[in-house]
Amino acid sequence: MSRDACGPEGPPEGAYSNAIPGGWLGYAPLPDEGDPPDESYSRVTNSERFRPLHGAALGLVERLKAEYDVEVIEGYDLTFSGVNRGKMARPPVRMTPNDPECAPIMVAFTNYPGVRVRFGMWKEEQFPECDCDECDDEISYMTNMFESVVAGGLLEAIGVPELVGDGKLGTALKDLRDPMTESEFAADLEFAKRDGRLAEYKVFGDDMVKSVRTSYEDISVRRVKRSRALEMSGGSLYLRFDWKPWPRRRHFQNGESKV
Repeated sequence: MSRDACGPEGPPEGAYSNAIPGGWLGYAPLPDEGDPPDESYSRVTNSERFRPLHGAALGLVERLKAEYDVEVIEGYDLTFSGVNRGKMARPPVRMTPNDPECAPIMVAFTNYPGVRVRFGMWKEEQFPECDCDECDDEISYMTNMFESVVAGGLLEAIGVPELVGDGKLGTALKDLRDPMTESEFAADLEFAKRDGRLAEYKVFGDDMVKSVRTSYEDISVRRVKRSRALEMSGGSLYLRFDWKPWPRRRHFQNGESKV
């Protein structure tokens, strides 16, 4: 299930506080507390309630470092678009699995307070995504994204036309909880054909169209200036990363330490 923009309609029925059953935070149905007032969706009265995001992100880093075979680098020399040193509450952290087919993760801790994360090569997210008074489930949303990437659920691709024209950058995160059924795929495919979205998804490659549409959520395709796209792809007209699951450390089996 993709995360909808906030609004007075509230979360979808059956939304979960964490999307991965048995994940690090567990999950439970969100309680029905009635509809909040509309003005709460445009009001920010206590940004400090997002301060725990720093501790939660650091906890995720420590757990990943202990369980997975990764190299961890920390320092202000790690660059992050839109976050200069003056906006950082502490040095950023980058985790790089010791397998080039696994997506790296870099985390920046902002003064707001909040967290910026780069998953893989290009997928950047900020937490909180929305800081209005009705949005406060950011830790479980962030944890879900970490778990999905670590499990090999991130797909990224960039394509540039051969002669002229801007490039397209696509990212998609696998829905580990609720993949689309065949009937849902058929209906969604017909809708995509009508509104032209199918061509957008082909940035991932024709061989991946059905897989992306049935197994992934948080699908994003955006236009990138040709010069920038070629810079990002290292000069290639097409580059795709179908990231694999992170390798566990040898002393971890079935999620439990055997030391």
